[in-house]
Amino acid sequence: MAILKLAHSADSGEQPRPHSYGEHQPDDALVRAAAALRNGQRPGERHEQLVALGRDSTRRYRDLVEHFAQRECDPILAALALQILCTVWGDTSRYLCVVERYVAGVPWDADDEVRSTALTIAGEYLRDEQEPALLGRLVAIVDDEREHELVRTDAYVALARAMGQAWDDLPGPTAVPRFRELVDASLVQAAWERCTREG
Repeated sequence: MAILKLAHSADSGEQPRPHSYGEHQPDDALVRAAAALRNGQRPGERHEQLVALGRDSTRRYRDLVEHFAQRECDPILAALALQILCTVWGDTSRYLCVVERYVAGVPWDADDEVRSTALTIAGEYLRDEQEPALLGRLVAIVDDEREHELVRTDAYVALARAMGQAWDDLPGPTAVPRFRELVDASLVQAAWERCTREG
């Protein structure tokens, strides 16, 4: 699920980047957003407040975003917070243990909202970094017939990104083919070989 509107270039090496993120937000707007989140704003409004914190280049409310990234009662907000921490702020290495936990799946994420986001983050991270356990987890999900087809598709797309494929070479979220039509066995094999080399 695309939680923040992301832009990516045709260049396969470029990570998706959110539109209009990273600008300095007025202090009063940030203070109000943080207060609303701390005071239990209505669910529909929490999303907007969290997005406002994510746009702040000073990252002064990191602790609050971190709190929502591990908030078990709201998978959609947890996914958004994780996306802010890792994709918007570029701090995946700092939250790798959280990403790994969500890639594996957690019981309270019934619709795989957080898992889908974590898979995408993992694929982007592995384009430039070596983390054989995480790469191996992606391959295992792709190979696991007990997993839901949409989860396996997300894992395969993440794996393809990790192995260097450009976004333009992958199906968009509205045109995902059947899982079996999508998978390139040679790419999966190459990923296993990379795991072995890097392990």
